[in-house]
Amino acid sequence: MTGPGAGAPGGDEALLRLRSMDGLAVVRRLLEEPAELAAASRALGYRLVTAGPGRVTLRLVPGAVHLTQTRIVHGGVTAALCDSACGYAVQTLLPPGAYPVTRELRLRYRAPAYAGGGGTLTCVATASPPDEEAAGCPSPSLVKAVAVVSGPEGTRLVRARATVAIRAGPLP
Repeated sequence: MTGPGAGAPGGDEALLRLRSMDGLAVVRRLLEEPAELAAASRALGYRLVTAGPGRVTLRLVPGAVHLTQTRIVHGGVTAALCDSACGYAVQTLLPPGAYPVTRELRLRYRAPAYAGGGGTLTCVATASPPDEEAAGCPSPSLVKAVAVVSGPEGTRLVRARATVAIRAGPLP
């Protein structure tokens, strides 16, 4: 099971409650109740800090678990951060019952993210509104999203472009 609520406390009940809400309400609920974030999100340790239509901000304070042997934040960590942010940005635009699924994620690493000094990584993602047929369409509609990860001093570290499919109906 993937998407908002998967692996969250309350299991299927929490998922059904979230699926009955529009996407912006879902993401704002996750802002208020971080314990309802998916298990993978909680394991990565990021925080959802802002959400508006088509835009979210996530923050991560890298710890030892996020680092390579050279004390650089692992590229997979920043990739997962971008993927999550793009998914949440798209989710904010969706009607009840619809959910995002990443189809493609392309990243461009501009500079390494070094650990130490309590530096926080900030990821801001934006998404374009889906076409009008997104929810309820038997074949998924596609939405584009962009995420940028910046370091503690505002240095751009990673830029990602995502293609996200919009699905509706029961989860597989």
